[in-house]
Amino acid sequence: MPLFDQVTLTWDGRNYVITPSRVLRAIAKIEDVITLQQLSKAAQVPFAKLALAYHALLKFAGADVSEEDVYEKLWGEAGEGENAVVMVNALLAMMLPKKVRKALEEQNKLELEKLAEESKKEGSGKDQTPTNVAS
Repeated sequence: MPLFDQVTLTWDGRNYVITPSRVLRAIAKIEDVITLQQLSKAAQVPFAKLALAYHALLKFAGADVSEEDVYEKLWGEAGEGENAVVMVNALLAMMLPKKVRKALEEQNKLELEKLAEESKKEGSGKDQTPTNVAS
């Protein structure tokens, strides 16, 4: 079983595929620009480095795209950087081996279920009328 899943990138309406056997080399191209640890702090990722890393990945996959095009796309239609989160998440998702990603997804699912259960418990007590109210 391969360590990584196949990666499909879409750029300007065209799909670019990186086979599982080439994903590790693609990760190395990304990490020439920015590390997994830096990407994991999404709020602190410099936009220029993010654009260069995503550009390196697209070029590795065979896309004919400039660094400037990727940087511009990162900013999104509103010009507020709304595509930065999408790019960070895409890079992070492909950089994690399947087993690690699935374990993290399961952990997140359990944490969300726990939060939902705690929220239910807290919510059930909010509707109660206080018994000792000063007037």
